[in-house]
Amino acid sequence: RLLLLTGVRRSAVLGLQRGELKKLETDEAQWLIPEARSKSGKEHLVPLSEEAERIILRRMEAVPTEYLFPQLDDEEKPVERPMFWSSHFVNDLKRRANRIHGAKLPAWKIHSFRSALSTLGREEKALSFDGDVIRWLLGHSTGTRIDRAYDRSTLIGKRREALAKWARWLDGLKSEEAGGAKVLPFSGGRA
Repeated sequence: RLLLLTGVRRSAVLGLQRGELKKLETDEAQWLIPEARSKSGKEHLVPLSEEAERIILRRMEAVPTEYLFPQLDDEEKPVERPMFWSSHFVNDLKRRANRIHGAKLPAWKIHSFRSALSTLGREEKALSFDGDVIRWLLGHSTGTRIDRAYDRSTLIGKRREALAKWARWLDGLKSEEAGGAKVLPFSGGRA
């Protein structure tokens, strides 16, 4: 769910550390992904929607390690290393999705969550996100080199609004008004 709600890469979520979280339990809750863990090589500031913050706070209560998604040892106890992504996890997720929907779904990848945020964020009437906001959410460069030299805004307020709207829109997919969509429930398990 955190992948869906934030639009960040899976490696960023799996490596999420307590020290990267700022201003939790305020209207300015945020996650600062350090440049060493960012594909762009630059820090990536992610404003947290209430829904994303709730997931993070639950993980902080449940996991005693610095990493919120740690590896587990042979006794299923967390260790101070980030979880790694296994194809077993993805395959299990796809099997569960196919079972819930009663048919095999078209091929998809976890990276498709980022594409969904970008595409639906622009095209869905209820969302209508600005292209620059989308690029900031995904941690991509905005504008030309000259544009970036003059415009140093980060659109943090607009990004926060967009992610809150995105979270509400995703939650609305389960409602009867949305046709009672079949939504794959996420377990309370390790991830």
